[in-house]
Amino acid sequence: MIVTADEIISLRTTEADPAGTTIPGYLVQAVVEVPYGAHPCACYTRYSHDEEHLREYIRCAELTRTGENPSLFQIIWINIFTSQSRFMTI
Repeated sequence: MIVTADEIISLRTTEADPAGTTIPGYLVQAVVEVPYGAHPCACYTRYSHDEEHLREYIRCAELTRTGENPSLFQIIWINIFTSQSRFMTI
């Protein structure tokens, strides 16, 4: 399993609050820091969900379901933003 986290914290911090660690270490092969990685969903205490983005996703999904534009979301949000850092500039 590869774990993504908005911030990598010290071992001392995780040891101070072991209940905050919900994935056992033996299951984890790597940890990657990805700020705003939960976007468009929320990350408790850091940021809330992006309602506008989620509405756009639902709109595009509906167009895909009806066959009107099968790749609109991919064109807008995936092909344009080729990296996390590029996405973070919007």
